Amino acid sequence: MSSQRVARPSARLLRDPAVFFASGAGIGWLSRFPGTLGSLLAFPLALLVEPEGSSVYWLFVAVFVAVGIPLTGRAAVRIGIADAPWIVWDEIAGQLIALGRDPPQPAALAACVYFVSLLRYPETRPHPLDRPSWPGWSGDHGG
Repeated sequence: MSSQRVARPSARLLRDPAVFFASGAGIGWLSRFPGTLGSLLAFPLALLVEPEGSSVYWLFVAVFVAVGIPLTGRAAVRIGIADAPWIVWDEIAGQLIALGRDPPQPAALAACVYFVSLLRYPETRPHPLDRPSWPGWSGDHGG
């Protein structure tokens, strides 16, 4: 991964259907962690399709992947970056494949919502996180 920051293109690009869908309906543009949010988007999708090893679920995943290949290619051309961080279709597809083995439960979805809230609102983290008395914890977490 390159350490160089990529400038965010104009939000007007989201009007292009390929860019909109390849970015997970725009979710890839919402934070500094687009891949994480894209992966989390797979949970409600998987719950909607009800993955329990069913052929319907695997057909959905196959179509999702097949549609995603040309879609993300077009989005990358439109954005002008070969592997733009805002294109999260591949993270969603990978998570859907993983979730086909062990379907998500509603409690897992709640845990994902909590995880995202910790990323977005760090002040909601339980305290004290910097307690130096914990084994192996220096108390210096950079924040």
